[in-house]
Amino acid sequence: MTPSLLFKVELDFDPGLLTPSQQLWYARLWTNINKYTEDSVMKTGNSSGVGFTGKHHVVALIEAFRVTHDITLLLQVLRYMKLLRNRISTFVIETDKDRAFIASMYALAAWVFHINREVDVFGEAADFWASEALKLCRVTNGTLVVPSDNLAHPHVASIETAYFLWKLTGVQQFLTQADSLFGVFNNEAKYINGALFWDQRMPITTGKLSLGWQESTYARYTIASFVTLWHVGYETVPMRELVEVVLRIIHEHGSLTKLMDGTGFESATVKQGSSLFGIVIPFDDSDEVARRNDVFYNKNVCSTIHIPASMLGTG
Repeated sequence: MTPSLLFKVELDFDPGLLTPSQQLWYARLWTNINKYTEDSVMKTGNSSGVGFTGKHHVVALIEAFRVTHDITLLLQVLRYMKLLRNRISTFVIETDKDRAFIASMYALAAWVFHINREVDVFGEAADFWASEALKLCRVTNGTLVVPSDNLAHPHVASIETAYFLWKLTGVQQFLTQADSLFGVFNNEAKYINGALFWDQRMPITTGKLSLGWQESTYARYTIASFVTLWHVGYETVPMRELVEVVLRIIHEHGSLTKLMDGTGFESATVKQGSSLFGIVIPFDDSDEVARRNDVFYNKNVCSTIHIPASMLGTG
């Protein structure tokens, strides 16, 4: 199936056609969606909150939509993004890191809306958010350059921005930027014992020295970006190696390792519940990521949508 069809709405979606496991997680997903726990981020949050928490929420909704094609889930993306749109004229983006994340959220939402523009509300939203993403680019030597930053998670988010803007505009320079940004990442990445690791610094330069392996709290965003890119047809890093990273990070009792290589621990029950580590589930032949998410969810009260959204991928 082509990437565009993977993200097409089904106007007559029937949850009864989902597998029994998916029906369970679909019900849990809607229970948590209806709590509106993340709305305040888009309504009044600063640019860091919108870029990190807001985008992660949007990606979770889109991941659930990718699996189900349920139009009501895409309408939730529309509703959630509108909370920010309502104050877009006064919304201030404070850092380059935030700008990179927010631009990637705008571009991703615009592309998914664009794929479904035969539904009028999505067509209008696609045009609006594509325009907003383009506004965040800077002009360098007559070329629009996507916003980025010298840390791994915003760097990889910038690959998303460039790729989706290429899909939306057809401007080849954006695809060239996506390829160049990934090339930088790939040169820094290390394949060790079947897993893929990368530095928190991206790229490492004379003036910007290594910060060590990326911490898990930030790696969750990098991983989600790479999986999203894979689903839309832009293959970058091997998915199986990302699964191995996730298996080093998450534990069913709720703690996360501090670093992506499995070293150090932090008390982070809330953090696992609000993370999309399960986005790698479709690539995990062992089903261990799904099992750990399932055990964790059933032991803890989770009001966020991330685990239910990713568990829909178990089939």
